[in-house]
Amino acid sequence: QGLDARLIEDSSARRLGRLKWIRHIRLACDSVKMIEPIRKAVELLRWHNCNPARIFCYVLVQDIDDALERIRFLKGLYVMPFAQPYRDPEGNEPTKEQKAFARWVNHKAIFKTTTWDNYGLAK
Repeated sequence: QGLDARLIEDSSARRLGRLKWIRHIRLACDSVKMIEPIRKAVELLRWHNCNPARIFCYVLVQDIDDALERIRFLKGLYVMPFAQPYRDPEGNEPTKEQKAFARWVNHKAIFKTTTWDNYGLAK
């Protein structure tokens, strides 16, 4: 589970920045509304000497365009995204497009070398 970025303030960012035993600080960006709180949290964490490569962010994938906007935003902050395809309450499988999108994001060699548009066309 990821931390709620809205709850990260200066004092908690200072403590998180000092932690050496935690490999990644995990945040969650499940909707576009979380973009601004994530930006502020990452800014505070950086201010307190937390390397952005240590920040990991879960991204819920329901709508591809919405998720792509959040992924591009996180990539611009040098934060590692991790895409999780949405599974509805009935437990139905995610769509093929959601699975392909998650594979593109989560396979770092692919994510760092090609865009979603190019990867999506190849599928």
